[in-house]
Amino acid sequence: VRPETASSAVDADRCAGGDDGATPAPAAGDHKASTSVGSYVEALYDSLVHAIIRPPRSLYDARRLGPTSFVVGGRRVTREDVDLTNDRGEALAASHWVFDGDAPDARRPAVVFVHANSAARVQALHYLNLALGLGCSFFAFDCAGSGLSDGDYVTLGWREADDLAAATAYLKSRGAGALAAWGCSMGAASIIFYLSRRAAALAPKPEDDDLSTRFARLAGVAAPAP
Repeated sequence: VRPETASSAVDADRCAGGDDGATPAPAAGDHKASTSVGSYVEALYDSLVHAIIRPPRSLYDARRLGPTSFVVGGRRVTREDVDLTNDRGEALAASHWVFDGDAPDARRPAVVFVHANSAARVQALHYLNLALGLGCSFFAFDCAGSGLSDGDYVTLGWREADDLAAATAYLKSRGAGALAAWGCSMGAASIIFYLSRRAAALAPKPEDDDLSTRFARLAGVAAPAP
């Protein structure tokens, strides 16, 4: 090979990005790997968020709620299935177990059950006989985003407290007496949020009292639902 030919070949190689000391362009595989890692992290984040706000939904056949009429302690009990509406306009599937023959002004006490995360009102069946045996009517509902109710997401008690407010309003409209709330997991958090908001609503206005009175006391938050 003639010297000038070899020199020309080297120059051509350098112009093409060869051995000229420059950093070589990243390989296509490196970009794919970076994209793959980013997609994995994004998918992981989405799965964590959905595990909280969109856990597996407990869907069930209404027949799992049991018979619509039965006898407890010599008294006949009837299950009334109703649809409530929360303050966001979402329909809430609910059931009210009542004693037949009660006078309109009987003001029988009622227990409101609020289910756990990824559960539904069928969870209340574990406690139904206990509440009825104490002489209380029993009310259970599917929180928004759970069971057979409207809604796409849950908030672990924050908005579910508004669903509980809709339930207590319904029971008061039916002439119920004292109300007690019974909750599991997310349901217990819903009750605490509900009672704390009520305590805050009933607290003295800032101009009427000192700053310390605007915080709910634990005893008030843990009291039976009004």
